Amino acid sequence: MQENAHPLNSIVYNILDEYGASQRSPFETMTSNPTEYAQLCNIVKSHFPDWSPDIIEDFIAKLKKEGCGYVAMINSLFDEFTNDRKGFEEAFGFDMYSSDGTMNFNRVLVDLYCTMDNHIGGRFLFFTWDTVVKNEDRIWCDEDKDGTFEWKDKPFGNNEVQMKYRWETYCKRHGIHAKIDINQLITPKNYEKYAKKGSVCILCSKFTLYNEEQKSTEVKNGHFMTITGVTKDNKYIVSSWGKRYTLDPKDIKGFTYYQVIRYKK
Repeated sequence: MQENAHPLNSIVYNILDEYGASQRSPFETMTSNPTEYAQLCNIVKSHFPDWSPDIIEDFIAKLKKEGCGYVAMINSLFDEFTNDRKGFEEAFGFDMYSSDGTMNFNRVLVDLYCTMDNHIGGRFLFFTWDTVVKNEDRIWCDEDKDGTFEWKDKPFGNNEVQMKYRWETYCKRHGIHAKIDINQLITPKNYEKYAKKGSVCILCSKFTLYNEEQKSTEVKNGHFMTITGVTKDNKYIVSSWGKRYTLDPKDIKGFTYYQVIRYKK
């Protein structure tokens, strides 16, 4: 596949291995790598000491359903620190590589999810505060279409404003200056200009992704992805679920928001 040159690090976006992080990966380690899964459960336990193994499992399963925005932020972080392994370890207290040589995406992802999910920031004059919205994932719906409405837990992730607050706050707590520019007017033609400033991601709905074999995946709900390049025919190359896909922006039928994640040393 032909694509324009792009400065993103090939170690983070490795077509032969893992093409960025995946919100599915922590849950999948329960069977694929029980040792790592136990380590991830310990991270959750450090945040929520009273939780049982079943509650922790449900929590990690929920991350699988609504973690795409967090993954886009994780991608930008590892791309930023790939050439500063020492700086990453100083910020987080562990190596950015797992024992098997892969990127340590899952550890940061689970910690971020524990720390910031359902958190909303407030500001008035010089005062700021952080609020946990416990029922953020609950909606009033008629799931069975029988005229009976009730509250249902239905994880739906972050919007662009929530993601900006949660990621900037999380990075600040680790001594990292991150800034997210939201609602940028990005197109395949001007993408390179924004990519030089930072990591570009897209939040959109109702579209089709194509993998390397041109097999299609339909996405109906809102979904965050990292844009890693542009093809010669003006389609985005994106990282989604730890895989490489192409996305034609002309095919997006729902909403579209672009963000640029920038870091300052």
